[in-house]
Amino acid sequence: MIKKRWFLFLSVLFGLFTSAAIGQVSNANKFTFYAKLTDLKTGDKLENVFVDVYEYGEQIEHISTDNSGKFKTSFAFNSEFRIEFSKNGYVTKIVEINTQNVPLSFQNFGAEYGGWTITMFKAFDNIDYDELKNPIARVYFDTEYNQFDYDRDLARAVVKKMDKLADIVIEEEENRALALKNLEEDYKDLLKDGDKAFSDGEWHTAQAFFQKAVELKPEENYPQNKLNEIDERLTSQKALEEKYKGVITAADQLMAMEGYNEAKVKYQEALLLKPKMEYPKQMISEVDQKLNQLAAEEKALAQAQAKKQADFNSSFDAATNFLETGNLDQAKLSANQALNIFPDDVRAKNLLAEIEDNIAAKEASRAAELMAQKEAEAQKLEEEHKMAEKINAIITEAEELKLKGELQLAKARYQEAKTFGRNTESIDSKINEIENLIAGEVRKDQEYRRQINLVQILIDKKDYEYALTKLDQLKLEYPDKSQTQEKIDFINGILEKQKAQDLAQAQREEDAKRKEEELKQKQFLALVDAGDGLMANGLYEQALAKYKQAERVDPAAPLIAQKLNMVQQKIDQKLALLAQEKEVEKKQATNKKINIEDDPEEYTEEFLNEIAKEYPEGVTEVVYQKGNKTITKRIVVKGGIGTVYRKVRHNWGGEYFFRNNDPITKFIWDKETVF
Repeated sequence: MIKKRWFLFLSVLFGLFTSAAIGQVSNANKFTFYAKLTDLKTGDKLENVFVDVYEYGEQIEHISTDNSGKFKTSFAFNSEFRIEFSKNGYVTKIVEINTQNVPLSFQNFGAEYGGWTITMFKAFDNIDYDELKNPIARVYFDTEYNQFDYDRDLARAVVKKMDKLADIVIEEEENRALALKNLEEDYKDLLKDGDKAFSDGEWHTAQAFFQKAVELKPEENYPQNKLNEIDERLTSQKALEEKYKGVITAADQLMAMEGYNEAKVKYQEALLLKPKMEYPKQMISEVDQKLNQLAAEEKALAQAQAKKQADFNSSFDAATNFLETGNLDQAKLSANQALNIFPDDVRAKNLLAEIEDNIAAKEASRAAELMAQKEAEAQKLEEEHKMAEKINAIITEAEELKLKGELQLAKARYQEAKTFGRNTESIDSKINEIENLIAGEVRKDQEYRRQINLVQILIDKKDYEYALTKLDQLKLEYPDKSQTQEKIDFINGILEKQKAQDLAQAQREEDAKRKEEELKQKQFLALVDAGDGLMANGLYEQALAKYKQAERVDPAAPLIAQKLNMVQQKIDQKLALLAQEKEVEKKQATNKKINIEDDPEEYTEEFLNEIAKEYPEGVTEVVYQKGNKTITKRIVVKGGIGTVYRKVRHNWGGEYFFRNNDPITKFIWDKETVF
């Protein structure tokens, strides 16, 4: 699969560039280049790919591919160009064009070259695309064959790297496509489960499903809309719950105070709010039982009262009849019977007094009985006076309790005063006033609890600023509630802790920055010291490398510029001396058998042994021209073993390095050919 794909890649990108025959073209005195851009994985044509042309680093043209993915552009002769292909979501690719060394006859005639299909790689953050920072192809005029051609050495090097990179990119595309498919399935399952829980009224369960759906696809509106709707439902449910609890609390209080009719109304109100709740139903049944019991007791009391009144009337009438007939003893007996039934009845008392007056008239002790009667009446008045004082004391105490806010105790004292049967209407008015105050306190407490619950929600959401604002309002409205200050102290504790953590983090960052600067300075000084040591030992190139490392660590250090200038002077002096020595060696080597400018097809062990014999220990450098290339050869003889290093520089600026005909990097060239 890979070999097949990259054979195609070679054929369309390097092997079959479809160069137009050099002949009269539409754009004389210009070199015209054309190609097509496609996607690596799908092969689809890519339109609107930016094609930016640079001449010696300066942008001279900005075009884009058409709807078939193609473009065409023209270049002046005798120059160097760089083409960058870029598109959003893809990695930029680069092609170099060199139009130098073209004969004047060709220039006048013009030329076309192209027919390429250039594949574009999708861009992914986790893939290293450094290989694409260099050109993937290089076009130049081959003076040997008198035609435009591409750099085949570069092509061979690029193919292996692009092959490996393409496998990585395609694998990443496939993995992301699979992950996207799995994400879509998970997202649909979450919506299905969330909708079912929502329809069943399981708000918290549905909330969890839709929240996960938002995390998978935050750009989708549906799950977020459902979350908003659930929040509204939960808020409404919470308000209903709070109202229900408030009504039940009021009903229970009325029940405790034996206000059964009012309590029944409240329980019925609670049942309207939450028809499925059993508690208000049970309490309504209990209230009805209490009301029926009270009605039965009132009926029995009324019957007993009626019988008592009938017995009183019978005794009173009998006493009257006996008085009229002169039967005073029987009259007195009947009068006393009447008074036993109603001791406070004035008529019975008057009748008894009349009877007793008649009896006193008959008896000699009339005066004494009258005196005793007066004393009794005086005692009664005194008792009534004491009772009045006691009632007034209880009422005064009740008023003081009301002023202190101890409303339940004040109500109990008023009810105690009412039992004496004096000023009952006035006392009932006071009791009603206190009950209204109690109801107001209950409502006030309920509102305070609701506000405190809202503050707790803000604390849970970590909205401490708004929570403190609410608490300050509550402190003004409810100065007697200690919980308000407790919440304020709790939030201030959290804020102080956060402030301390922020200060600690800032201190840690400052310490880390300081340590980094110290380490950077130590590293800089160590590199400079190492460079100084190498410089002292005459190892100027190695010293230059150390100084450049130090420059990268601290480019602004004034010391490093002096060091670099000094070591460069030493290197220049060394190179000048080496050049003189090489010139002498070159004159001495004119009679040698091996011509160093010749490159054998294969560097055999025998050839390298001959090199080691004919060249001195160390490095011998030869520079010469070959066509449009400048070749620098360094023959390195070390321990009797010879190695040939070659640097080929094209006149368009490209450089390539070899060791015994094997390609190497500039780093190896610099490392292995400098003693």
